[in-house]
Amino acid sequence: MSRFIVRIRDRYLDWSTVVDAPVTSGMTLGEFHAYYVAEYGPDAESHLNEFIRLADETGSSNNYDWRSYNRAGPNEVCLNEDELYQVFCLGVELDAATVQRKLREQEEKETQRRSIARPLSPSPTSDEVRAACKAIEDGWVLAEVEAILGKGKVAKTKTRRDVQVRWCFEKILVN
Repeated sequence: MSRFIVRIRDRYLDWSTVVDAPVTSGMTLGEFHAYYVAEYGPDAESHLNEFIRLADETGSSNNYDWRSYNRAGPNEVCLNEDELYQVFCLGVELDAATVQRKLREQEEKETQRRSIARPLSPSPTSDEVRAACKAIEDGWVLAEVEAILGKGKVAKTKTRRDVQVRWCFEKILVN
């Protein structure tokens, strides 16, 4: 699913996994309902209530990890929930210092992740497969795991973790 509903405080947003960010501004429930039916057609209304219920209970109608990983800010920085609310619901722009700080933190985090893993051998053992899957569970993105495996980089760097783990096993065991 490339889109799902996110609820932050009292607002609902349409979130895209393609851009890893909201594709709408925050709306009240009534506004979001009208938008959703207009955007997805009258047939979409049949499952909208279930999606809203899930978003009300968990913050999202999908289990995609939008809180820990998103590219919703300027220069594709990851925004926390409060920042998402400010930018997409209140229309407040982040100041340049905040964006620069977040970019530095993001770079430091990525550098630290890359430096703690040892590369896998050409014929990985079960322990190495487990280590690669552990890296995924610890929040490593697909491109980082692929780099550890010596496979280069890919364009799509974030998918749901169960898909990443399945990919990891297939790539290692098939190749």
